[in-house]
Amino acid sequence: MEDGRATDFDEAILVDSFSDISNVRGSAYDDVLFGSNDTNDLFEGGAGADTLYGRSGIDTASYVHSQFGVTVDLLLGTASGGDAEGDTFRGMENLIGSKLADSLTGDDEANTLNGNGGGDSLSGMDGDDRLVVSDTPTSIDGGAGKDVLIAMGGGSVSLTQGAFTGVEAVFVRGDTHLDMSAVSTGTKITSQSTADHGVELVGGSGNDRIYAGKGSDTIEGGAGADKIFAGSGEDTFLFQAGFGRDNVYGFKAGTDHFDVSALVSSFDQIRIGQLNDGPHTLITFTGSATGNKIILHDVDASSLQADDFGFLTI
Repeated sequence: MEDGRATDFDEAILVDSFSDISNVRGSAYDDVLFGSNDTNDLFEGGAGADTLYGRSGIDTASYVHSQFGVTVDLLLGTASGGDAEGDTFRGMENLIGSKLADSLTGDDEANTLNGNGGGDSLSGMDGDDRLVVSDTPTSIDGGAGKDVLIAMGGGSVSLTQGAFTGVEAVFVRGDTHLDMSAVSTGTKITSQSTADHGVELVGGSGNDRIYAGKGSDTIEGGAGADKIFAGSGEDTFLFQAGFGRDNVYGFKAGTDHFDVSALVSSFDQIRIGQLNDGPHTLITFTGSATGNKIILHDVDASSLQADDFGFLTI
């Protein structure tokens, strides 16, 4: 390699040194890899006890090809398991785990920790961190700072209260299904769906703020006094028994839909009335669903028809 330097060693111990390369993958031996001062570098040391020097820029250590789960701690600068065994770091900001269960820990700076599949444990520590999952994690702890969780990959991700802490906002991408019904802390949840895709979101039992994206999303607020915001796609808002009182904003009559099939069996059991304090609509139900309320903001009651109340289950 033009910018690299290679030194011959005994076959059992081979140390390579490269510089000024944006993406570097090491050998099966003990490598020493240097990043550039001018680029954001991606390092994959491979097997062996590697030493990774990030230098300036936003640098990432990747273990995507590891055949075993890895444990990496940027704060301590230590690593073990799989291809991470014996690795050390300097100037590394981000981590990408294996496809298996990993334990990734950040440091005092802003880190991106991508579990990359498997039942991962992600700990951001200090700094404004981004924690990324594509499967149900073992634990998520944002630590100090303003931290976000990103659920992506098109699979199903479920969170529980005991394994979800220190996160200020959750984002959902692709065709991912996110279930936070076992979380009691009110959470800001945002769909980042695109026009050709839709996500499925189930909020927790706290007072959530849930934002639909550009795709056709299906959103269930769960229990608690939730605020739900429609997006630009054809969204469906699903309500289960005992959801309480939710506020819905940006609903487009004739485009978006309410699924209240868990509450009533016909449109005749739905009561729609105009509120006095503006063009807002109150939706209530008869029978066993009495007491549950939907407040529909900036929508005139007369614009709602039976076709706005579809039936869907997620």
